[in-house]
Amino acid sequence: MNYFFLLVKEDLKSNLSIPKFKNSGEFSKNLKLFGARIEEQKWKFYKPECIESENFWKVESDDNNFNDIYFLASTEQYDLQSNSNNLLDLNNFTNTFPDYRANLLVKNKAGAISSYQSEYPYQMTQRKGSIYSSISTLGNFHALENGVFVRNIYDKPFQDEFDGYIYDYESGSVLKKVTLITNSCNFISFEDVEDNGSLILFCKGYLGVPIYFSKSKAGNLSLEHTHPPHENIQGPDRFKIVSMIKKDLDEKVS
Repeated sequence: MNYFFLLVKEDLKSNLSIPKFKNSGEFSKNLKLFGARIEEQKWKFYKPECIESENFWKVESDDNNFNDIYFLASTEQYDLQSNSNNLLDLNNFTNTFPDYRANLLVKNKAGAISSYQSEYPYQMTQRKGSIYSSISTLGNFHALENGVFVRNIYDKPFQDEFDGYIYDYESGSVLKKVTLITNSCNFISFEDVEDNGSLILFCKGYLGVPIYFSKSKAGNLSLEHTHPPHENIQGPDRFKIVSMIKKDLDEKVS
């Protein structure tokens, strides 16, 4: 089961288009779109305002829903979820290969747009851990504005603080430390950070999806995604290697 999310920051809003069909073309027969947000340390589940067509549900960000998540469920499954304190794995409709994704379109007041896939697997909501991502690979340091969204979804209705770092392997130092919030749309600006090809984003305590954002001098927007580090390593020991790399960096930033 997947969850879907919006991205919002100053001068930036987003639209979410969630398909009613799988990659294979199979349509959902009894599934509807629902939303969830945290209020008073509890999940509040609701039927969101959206534009519904034959093929899609479409949700636009506003001042209230930018941290909300969205999911597909039958009426019976929704009733089951509404009576639970944690997020539940309600169905496997979105468990597809290739991945079932929603389209996330971001736009600013000037009319510039960019698109990204909005997808957060249920199994990630069950885990804690750390994020290790190469800023130098995906950050656009020639842009007018440059940074990364870090979107976390955790199954319990917590909005806890956790630490994020910009680490420079060349100098062996932390260039920036920020406080992030679980179950939220976080943004880390790369302002005043110079790239030397060895910058890493490292977040301790919780997993999440890093989404790199840039605004060019011409006003164009760009969103770029990153893969988990183990997908860039071959061999049976790749998870062990990544674990060792993360442990080593954890000790360096502590």
